[in-house]
Amino acid sequence: MLETDVPASALASPLLSGTVFARWQQSVPFARPKIEDLLPGLARVIENDYPARGTAT
Repeated sequence: MLETDVPASALASPLLSGTVFARWQQSVPFARPKIEDLLPGLARVIENDYPARGTAT
């Protein structure tokens, strides 16, 4: 299976040259985050201009 065959969501900033803040990839439906669960956290990131942290591996 190719990595692109698995459902995924990503949070990126077009203002920061596409900096990825978070990425979720999960092949089983019960482990995928619901958008309703993500929205409060995303609002906090936007309101507080929260920086991306960590590195991708």
